[in-house]
Amino acid sequence: TLIPINKILLKGKHNLSNLIASATVAKLLKIRNFKIKRTMEYFSGIKHRLQFVKNINGSDYINDSKATNISSVIAAIDSFNSPMILLLGGKNKDSDFRLLLPHTKRHVKHIVSFGEAGGEIATAIGDAVRLSTTSSLNQAVASAHKIANPGDIILMSPGCASFDEFKNFEDRGENFINMVNKLN
Repeated sequence: TLIPINKILLKGKHNLSNLIASATVAKLLKIRNFKIKRTMEYFSGIKHRLQFVKNINGSDYINDSKATNISSVIAAIDSFNSPMILLLGGKNKDSDFRLLLPHTKRHVKHIVSFGEAGGEIATAIGDAVRLSTTSSLNQAVASAHKIANPGDIILMSPGCASFDEFKNFEDRGENFINMVNKLN
């Protein structure tokens, strides 16, 4: 065993698969085990992809702005085991938000939908999960912050394009980070 799974910093089965593939290539290139292990222990990923932003009052805020489709949101949800408040919205790309329902049952305790797709998301989710709708990401962050409890994950994994409110997913992610950093 190179490293126990609980020592790997990146979350999610999809990231574990990527790390295994990377470690295999590193071994083929004759990179030493301690370097591979250190990378797996300390690599935290890249911006806007399950990026830890900040812990506030015991709740972790996660920026997954790159998640612009339902499959990416599902991978993000399935990466955590803690109670979750999911921030979902933006400009819909003809997504079927009902596909999220089986993945929300385990630990998504509340969805805050925002942006142009906010109403569509609310209709698709119905009463399967507690849900509130806001018009902007800023309002969604404020709403999630109010209802968060210690131990919660606040995951901004929008499942939509950003063009209703931002230039691109990077701009949305940077704005999310700034909004979180202004919270108390």
